[in-house]
Amino acid sequence: RLDITHAAVITIWLIVKLMVTHPYGLTHGGLLGMKEWEDQYREVVKELQKMEKVTPYLEMREKRG
Repeated sequence: RLDITHAAVITIWLIVKLMVTHPYGLTHGGLLGMKEWEDQYREVVKELQKMEKVTPYLEMREKRG
């Protein structure tokens, strides 16, 4: 029987395993630091903001037919 505690332990183990085995060196040139995470976050936010500007226009066109 899988209880909540056991599921939590498995989940934490999986997250740690993924973090330890992720090939950051190949993709990003080494371990990811906070600056890299923040830079990537800012880039994604900018892209999302661009999409949010376009979406209301597209929805308006669809309503008009």
